[in-house]
Parts: sequence; structure tokens; C-alpha cells
Amino acid sequence: MANVGSSSAGVQVTAVIMGAFLSGTMMGLSLIGIPLLLNTNVRCEHLLRQWVCLYNYGHRILPAISITTLLIYAYIVFNKWSDGESWISYALAGALTVGIIPFTLIVMLSTNNLLFQLEDEIKTNSKATTLENAQKLVTKWGRMHLMRSCFPLAGAFLGCYALLAETNTQ
Repeated sequence: MANVGSSSAGVQVTAVIMGAFLSGTMMGLSLIGIPLLLNTNVRCEHLLRQWVCLYNYGHRILPAISITTLLIYAYIVFNKWSDGESWISYALAGALTVGIIPFTLIVMLSTNNLLFQLEDEIKTNSKATTLENAQKLVTKWGRMHLMRSCFPLAGAFLGCYALLAETNTQ
């Protein structure tokens, strides 16, 4: 059984905190960043340029945090499995955390690509799209991103539940 003061529990707490941090960072983009872009832009090209910039920052940082969190959960799973202890909750927590990647590829990729395409086209043709159309797409992206943010949050809850269950059985 995990001892709250043990290094194993410390690793478990780290995984939970990283998953919660990832989710919070992602939700901040949808709940604060996207409304800021939508409420302060009066030109379509500026909105699209800022969305691309926001996306690129997130794309560089968030998948790396997700994969790192998954690797920590994998370490926990291996140790639990090796010790003959329950490990399935941690495996599911890791899978949920990294679920942002397939969600992006399956659900969000077409909207991402369309926003990138419009941002590229508007550089050469200022009438490639309207501000209203760009706002609708960015709003759609923000909603999908908010849904995607729930994956690492669910993983953090599950990891926390597993850790608490272990400490309560001592």
C-alpha cells in the first residue's frame, strides 16, 4: 500500500497535479484567451493571425505536458503492476490525459486546418472571409478546445481518486 510520505505517493501526486495543471491551462485558453480575441478584434486578418499565434504556443507546450504526464502515469502503472498492486485506475488516468491528442486529430483537425487556410489566404486576398465567419470558426474551436480540456481533468480526478483510495486503505 502507498504511504503518503513515500516517493511512490509523491510521483502519484505529481501526475495528478500535472494533469490538473494541463487542464487548467487549456481551459484558460478557451475561457479567457478566445473571448479576449473575439472581443478585441475588429479585423478578420488580425483575429486569424492571433488565433494562429495562440494555437502555435499551445501546440508547442500542451501535448508535451500531456505526454510527460502519461509517462509519469506509465511509471506508476509499471511499479504497481510489478508489486502486484492495483494499477488500472492509473492507466486510465494516463490514457484520459493523453486523450487530447486523438481528440484533436479526430474532432478538431478540420476546423484547425480551415482556420490555418483562411489565415494564409487572407494574406493575399483580404476578402477571403469575413470577420463574422472567422469569429464563428474561432468560437467553434474554443468550444471544442474546452471539451478537450476535460480529458486531463478527468484523468486528474481519477488519479486523485486512486491515490486517496490507497491512502484510506492503510
